[in-house]
Amino acid sequence: MPEEEGEKVEKIRDKMGRAAQLILFKRHRDPGAKSWELRKTLGKKYPEIVDMLDQELQKIGLTIKEIEEGEDKPSRYYATMKGNPRPGDQCCQ
Repeated sequence: MPEEEGEKVEKIRDKMGRAAQLILFKRHRDPGAKSWELRKTLGKKYPEIVDMLDQELQKIGLTIKEIEEGEDKPSRYYATMKGNPRPGDQCCQ
């Protein structure tokens, strides 16, 4: 039984990693991932995986947002900063 539990945890971690790749890295023109891409890659329970990933990303100041693009278009998931950047966080001056 403990081995099955370990395999299940490892499988979830793999899916969270794949979700992070789809959401965090830009593919084609637009950043993020569409809901159908996540469903195809992660399975029917992709919202649960995205929620778990969001909890992990919040620890480092990021959050995942779902944006509806229209009535007949799939939603898109983006990773954004959890708050506003501090004035000292500018990269170039």
